[in-house]
Amino acid sequence: MDSGRIHPDTLRQLIANCRKSSGRFLGFPRDWCPHKIPNPEFAGFYFSDASAWEFIADTLQSGHTYSVIELDNLRGDLAITFVIALPSCVQPLYVKVQVGVGGKAIGRSFHLSERY
Repeated sequence: MDSGRIHPDTLRQLIANCRKSSGRFLGFPRDWCPHKIPNPEFAGFYFSDASAWEFIADTLQSGHTYSVIELDNLRGDLAITFVIALPSCVQPLYVKVQVGVGGKAIGRSFHLSERY
């Protein structure tokens, strides 16, 4: 189910929470594998958890297209998803971040996509 866009204030809060350790955490279930993804900012290095969150925040702040979905296993809870090409990977990166209470960022997916 695509619910369109989220409110701009909620998006701003989500981006801010991605940038601070107290505003983000990993949810369950998840497929969170930043350590397997080459970081395009630093040749020869992979994403860390912190750099994955910064990448998510930067991507959303840049206005990159995203979709809002209702989570299958948590009816009524919304998440932002996006796919983005990375120059160092054949497959695009798939990201899903659940929008928690108060715009908390809950990591669900950060892995190479096999669908695209």
